[in-house]
Amino acid sequence: MGKKVIERIAYLDIGNRRMQVRCPICKAYYDIYDLYFKQKKPPFLISCQECKLTFAVNKVYFKPNIKIKMIKKRWEDKEYQEKMKASLNLKPNKLELDFFQTMIGYIPNLRYTGDFSLFVGRKNPDFIVEGTNKCIDLFGEHWHRANEEEERKEYFKEMGVELVVIWEFEWKKDKQKCIDGIIQFVS
Repeated sequence: MGKKVIERIAYLDIGNRRMQVRCPICKAYYDIYDLYFKQKKPPFLISCQECKLTFAVNKVYFKPNIKIKMIKKRWEDKEYQEKMKASLNLKPNKLELDFFQTMIGYIPNLRYTGDFSLFVGRKNPDFIVEGTNKCIDLFGEHWHRANEEEERKEYFKEMGVELVVIWEFEWKKDKQKCIDGIIQFVS
């Protein structure tokens, strides 16, 4: 192939720190993330190492995270939920056990559901209060982001379920305050 210049579009995926562009002839991928932040604006000239074609990236778009959308859609499928439940063999962690053992004395109809035994739409709450539309989630700092709490509450609200989130650091810092808040939430 000669030095023909073909215009291409690149998709910037900031979350994964990648910007990939594909050669139009041999379909090889090239990551131009570093080039994008050095040069700041298109066009970027890329020479394909496979077919020796030179092509220009003249537009950059932000890439929606398609994989996350696909995974979310999968969790709406009951068969997928059952398959995951069987494969993961989930058991309560230390925080969940401590919480359950403490709270069962205050709320006798509290049930652990963090083992995928119950789904609200595509989400699995850690605990439910049987006979009500109330759920409780425990968030560990390692696994959960700060903005995830509001997203999760909003999702449950859309599904007609009330959700309270207890963060691990709150539970460890002031257990009695958490207990009082949960009792008030359930009442």
